[in-house]
Amino acid sequence: MFLTPTDFTGFYAISNGGANQNDKIEAYIEEYESDFLRDLLGVELYNLFVADLDPITGLPVTARFLDIYNAIYLDDNNCIRESKGIKEMLKGFCYFNIVRDSDFHNTISGNVKNEFSNATSVTTIQMGLNERYNVALGYYNTIQWYICENSSDYPEYNGQHKEVEVWL
Repeated sequence: MFLTPTDFTGFYAISNGGANQNDKIEAYIEEYESDFLRDLLGVELYNLFVADLDPITGLPVTARFLDIYNAIYLDDNNCIRESKGIKEMLKGFCYFNIVRDSDFHNTISGNVKNEFSNATSVTTIQMGLNERYNVALGYYNTIQWYICENSSDYPEYNGQHKEVEVWL
């Protein structure tokens, strides 16, 4: 729907682990993208959101869906609410699942498999998985906050709350 394997660059870079890497990434996108959106919005609002997507651009058409698809930066009392948008949120959640489930550890020097004497296992904290998941979760929570603050625009909303996670 929104992501492709080429989106995983920068903060969410995934090392190229061979010829089948794009197929693997596409499978994860297909598996998780709609699940996270349904959790974010609830089933009814998700279905309306998907129905609103322009068939050519793949972007939402109506203002209420563009408002949550695009970045959100708002002051809220003594807080700043920030979301870099639904696509960035989805990248974080998909990145987490791809790298966590990988046969290899995704490192700065590429994927490392624990077969060689010069490679050692690293924790998910050392790999930055917690950080990336929780950044995506922050965007998720901001989008849900925005929907709740503008509840008259989103009467179909039934999103599911998610908590910060820590994996070792």
